[in-house]
Amino acid sequence: MKADNENAGIKILVVEDSRTQAEHIRHILETEGYIVALAVNGNDALEQIRINRPAMVLTDILMPEMDGFALCRAIKQDGNLADIPVILVTQLFDPADLKKGLEAGADNIIIKPFEAEHVKVRITGTLRSRCHPDSDDAGAAPAVSLKDQQPLTPAYQLRSPEILLTAYEIALRKNNELQEVNASLVAENERLEQTVGTLQRANEKLQQENAGLKRM
Repeated sequence: MKADNENAGIKILVVEDSRTQAEHIRHILETEGYIVALAVNGNDALEQIRINRPAMVLTDILMPEMDGFALCRAIKQDGNLADIPVILVTQLFDPADLKKGLEAGADNIIIKPFEAEHVKVRITGTLRSRCHPDSDDAGAAPAVSLKDQQPLTPAYQLRSPEILLTAYEIALRKNNELQEVNASLVAENERLEQTVGTLQRANEKLQQENAGLKRM
């Protein structure tokens, strides 16, 4: 574990109902010198946050009792907790997840499976953006809300590039994966066409041989 570094004393609450996943993230963070606490769902997390406030919350999305979106929303709507950065950790990602995350007020998102270095970069970047916000984002800001709903997301969070850059990176990665799959499909299709051509030629040769035998 790294000691006497800039992360020493920074507490991060990891909210994850899978003990294996929770311990994996704990190991990554403690290796970097962070103090790590664990919660098994959103309700447990809120109780811990109000007793011993963390510097950041990393929360899974799919959990019993209270999921990650609801937890993030509860934190951001509480005036005493709203400045705590929240990173959503999820295995499935699509535009709907990003929309829900923005509406809940999430500061960033991490996609499973993840590399340890990826988690470190996300946490460092999110903490840094919180400690050194752009001057244009300082002070009060209007809230962004959906029709017939209470305001959920401060406008400065939508202006902050962190979660949007994350989404862009994910989109690029998904696009690269799709391109690789498409290239594989094209190669496989070409192989199948060659196989079909070979079979057709073999069949034509066989038909010609059969025709020759009939004429004998």
